[in-house]
Amino acid sequence: MDAKLMLARLKQAQQICTYINMKVAKGDFAAAAHMARNFIVILTQVGMPDLLREAEAIINQLNQGDAQVTIKVAKFSQTLEVKIAEQTPRVHLANEVKCPHCHADILEGSKFCGQCGKQLTS
Repeated sequence: MDAKLMLARLKQAQQICTYINMKVAKGDFAAAAHMARNFIVILTQVGMPDLLREAEAIINQLNQGDAQVTIKVAKFSQTLEVKIAEQTPRVHLANEVKCPHCHADILEGSKFCGQCGKQLTS
């Protein structure tokens, strides 16, 4: 699958999380479960079977009318956020350097490393 299309589909899955939580808040579990089934399609298309089990658990909880599903949906949304970040092309800036402690990318002039938190020498 094309990288841009994969990114778009993952963002779509994240939007579905918002929709599901709105429907659950209104007590419309049937509509939320119907929309959650799109997770299965999207995750199959983008080749992420590791997330299918989580999506199926969300659908099962919605079918049972369990309002606690919003917690699981929030965690799923966070996982999608990580997957989106992993798929987003990284732009390397001319003024980017490495942390001498953990070797993470940092911007020149930073006082602390955003990865390990150690103070940087100027």
